[in-house]
Amino acid sequence: MPIAAPLILRPATTADADLLAAMHAASWQATYRGLLPAAFLDREVGAERAA
Repeated sequence: MPIAAPLILRPATTADADLLAAMHAASWQATYRGLLPAAFLDREVGAERAA
C-alpha cells in the first residue's frame, strides 16, 4: 500500500476563492437534498458563493 503524502494546511488566499465556493455549494446542495426542492438546489449556486 502506498504511503500518502503528509497533509499540509495553509491559510486560504484569493486564488482559492473559486474552489472554496464550489466546495461550499456542493456540500450545501448535498446536505439539503431531500429537505429543499430539487429545482432550488439544482440551480447554479457556485456563483452566489463566490460573490
